[in-house]
Amino acid sequence: MITDGDTVVAESGAIIEYLVEKHGGGRLKPAVDDPNWLNYQYWLHYAEGSLMPLMVMTLLFRRVPGAPDAVLRHADRQDHQRRHGGRLRAAAH
Repeated sequence: MITDGDTVVAESGAIIEYLVEKHGGGRLKPAVDDPNWLNYQYWLHYAEGSLMPLMVMTLLFRRVPGAPDAVLRHADRQDHQRRHGGRLRAAAH
């Protein structure tokens, strides 16, 4: 989270974009019509879309005992529901 005068920005991607736009003076990113603009956008958002989920899971797994097992059980349930269209039911014995 950053505070810039009366402005507070709390999401990492938004913080970067805010700083580039507000304080970059056009020096920190290519113009929209620049051939490098799309590449810039890709790498600007890459970490949030690709790296951040892995980082959050790693943090969770290291800090919360039993978290990996709980996450895997939840993922298995979600996968089963997606593939079979329903909730898991206990096997009748």
